[in-house]
Amino acid sequence: MYRWLVVLLALLVASCQSANQGAALQADHPGLGPLAQRVEASRVALLDAAQQFQSAGEQLGSLAAVNDSSVQSAIAAMQQQYDDAIEAAAAVGAANAGVEQAADTVFRQWQIEAGVFTDPRLKADSQAKLSQAWQGYQNLSQVQRQALAAMDPVLAQMNRTVSALNANPTAGTVASLAPDVNALQGAINGVVRNLQSAAEASGTFLSSIE
Repeated sequence: MYRWLVVLLALLVASCQSANQGAALQADHPGLGPLAQRVEASRVALLDAAQQFQSAGEQLGSLAAVNDSSVQSAIAAMQQQYDDAIEAAAAVGAANAGVEQAADTVFRQWQIEAGVFTDPRLKADSQAKLSQAWQGYQNLSQVQRQALAAMDPVLAQMNRTVSALNANPTAGTVASLAPDVNALQGAINGVVRNLQSAAEASGTFLSSIE
């Protein structure tokens, strides 16, 4: 009688363990929560930066209409746009760093958890989901890094233009810089597209782990 009771308890424990493991796989992986929060924060930072760079590009476009009486205020507005773009880029960099830190922790822990499964089917299922989520994150990370890197040369170009305007704030200076301003506007438009693409990739990744 005692022997049968031991066997029954062993079967019950094994059954509960299998059920709990299966439930953990069927539900959203709880460890992805912190990563999802970081990705959402990054998505918001990317969209904010896209809006800021677009605003800076529009301000550049308005320089063509300045005259000697309005040039000072127009250059001051351009300086403010540049300063705001610097802050927006820094926010994107900080948000991306947060995503990378969370991803390192989450995926490292998931790999450890997947290795604990004793059931081959459950282990394979967990590893497959881990691989899928990791690949999705890798794709996102690449797009985010490209968007972040693309801002630096444009900010440098913007700084040169603003510095030239501040050094000689006249309508004539604005007119002489027209080719540079046009090129800068094109570069800014490219940055805006990159930032928007990265934000869309963030949303796609979030949907894939829901």
